[in-house]
Amino acid sequence: MVSALVGGNSIRATVRMTGVAKNTIVKLLANLGAACWDYQDRSLRNLKLKCV
Repeated sequence: MVSALVGGNSIRATVRMTGVAKNTIVKLLANLGAACWDYQDRSLRNLKLKCV
């Protein structure tokens, strides 16, 4: 499912391709967003940048 969304498919197209309910896909996206937020918050600190 995630690969379909990352590949540029809409939520509706993903529903049609997978047969999974729209609400399930929306909840998955919310959970995935929270996981990415946590990962970036932990990983992207105190970076020594030369150029921004």
